[in-house]
Amino acid sequence: MHPTGAWEVLDGRADSEAMHSQLDAGDWLLYTANEPVGGEIPDAFRTPAVDLAEFMRRRGVAHLVAAFHDDTEWMIGVLRKTT
Repeated sequence: MHPTGAWEVLDGRADSEAMHSQLDAGDWLLYTANEPVGGEIPDAFRTPAVDLAEFMRRRGVAHLVAAFHDDTEWMIGVLRKTT
Protein backbone atom coordinates (compact mmCIF):
# COMPACT_ATOMS: atom_id res chain seq x y z
CA MET A 1 0.00 0.00 0.00
CA HIS A 2 1.33 3.42 -0.94
CA PRO A 3 1.64 6.13 1.72
CA THR A 4 -1.24 7.96 0.00
CA GLY A 5 -3.58 5.07 0.78
CA ALA A 6 -3.53 3.73 -2.79
CA TRP A 7 -2.78 0.15 -3.78
CA GLU A 8 -0.71 -0.58 -6.86
CA VAL A 9 -0.97 -4.11 -8.20
CA LEU A 10 1.94 -5.01 -10.47
CA ASP A 11 2.01 -8.05 -12.74
CA GLY A 12 -1.29 -9.27 -11.28
CA ARG A 13 0.25 -9.96 -7.85
CA ALA A 14 -0.78 -8.44 -4.55
CA ASP A 15 -0.76 -9.29 -0.87
CA SER A 16 -4.26 -10.77 -0.95
CA GLU A 17 -4.70 -11.05 2.83
CA ALA A 18 -3.79 -7.40 3.43
CA MET A 19 -5.91 -6.24 0.51
CA HIS A 20 -8.92 -8.25 1.66
CA SER A 21 -8.80 -6.76 5.15
CA GLN A 22 -8.79 -3.24 3.68
CA LEU A 23 -11.20 -3.72 0.79
CA ASP A 24 -13.84 -5.71 2.68
CA ALA A 25 -14.89 -2.54 4.54
CA GLY A 26 -15.90 -0.80 1.31
CA ASP A 27 -15.39 2.85 0.36
CA TRP A 28 -12.69 2.06 -2.20
CA LEU A 29 -11.98 2.79 -5.86
CA LEU A 30 -10.22 0.51 -8.34
CA TYR A 31 -9.24 1.77 -11.79
CA THR A 32 -7.00 0.92 -14.71
CA ALA A 33 -4.85 3.61 -16.31
CA ASN A 34 -1.38 3.90 -17.79
CA GLU A 35 -0.23 5.91 -14.77
CA PRO A 36 -1.58 6.78 -11.32
CA VAL A 37 -4.37 9.35 -11.34
CA GLY A 38 -3.31 12.36 -9.33
CA GLY A 39 -5.41 15.09 -7.81
CA GLU A 40 -9.02 14.93 -6.74
CA ILE A 41 -11.05 11.92 -7.83
CA PRO A 42 -14.82 12.48 -8.04
CA ASP A 43 -17.22 10.47 -5.88
CA ALA A 44 -18.59 7.89 -8.34
CA PHE A 45 -21.89 7.63 -6.44
CA ARG A 46 -22.60 11.37 -6.31
CA THR A 47 -21.16 12.51 -9.65
CA PRO A 48 -23.41 12.54 -12.73
CA ALA A 49 -22.43 9.81 -15.21
CA VAL A 50 -21.54 12.32 -17.93
CA ASP A 51 -19.11 14.11 -15.58
CA LEU A 52 -17.58 10.83 -14.41
CA ALA A 53 -17.05 9.77 -18.04
CA GLU A 54 -15.37 13.11 -18.78
CA PHE A 55 -13.06 12.66 -15.77
CA MET A 56 -12.15 9.19 -17.08
CA ARG A 57 -11.41 10.58 -20.57
CA ARG A 58 -9.28 13.45 -19.26
CA ARG A 59 -7.24 11.24 -16.90
CA GLY A 60 -6.87 8.21 -19.18
CA VAL A 61 -8.91 5.88 -16.98
CA ALA A 62 -10.24 2.93 -19.00
CA HIS A 63 -12.10 1.05 -16.23
CA LEU A 64 -13.37 2.15 -12.85
CA VAL A 65 -14.98 0.19 -10.00
CA ALA A 66 -16.10 2.03 -6.88
CA ALA A 67 -17.41 0.30 -3.76
CA PHE A 68 -19.87 2.11 -1.50
CA HIS A 69 -19.36 2.25 2.26
CA ASP A 70 -19.58 -1.21 3.87
CA ASP A 71 -19.11 -2.73 0.38
CA THR A 72 -22.91 -2.88 -0.11
CA GLU A 73 -23.04 -1.48 -3.64
CA TRP A 74 -20.61 -1.10 -6.54
CA MET A 75 -20.48 1.40 -9.40
CA ILE A 76 -18.71 0.17 -12.54
CA GLY A 77 -17.57 2.42 -15.39
CA VAL A 78 -16.02 1.36 -18.68
CA LEU A 79 -14.91 4.04 -21.10
CA ARG A 80 -15.45 3.07 -24.72
CA LYS A 81 -12.95 4.30 -27.24
CA THR A 82 -14.39 6.35 -30.06
CA THR A 83 -12.69 6.74 -33.39
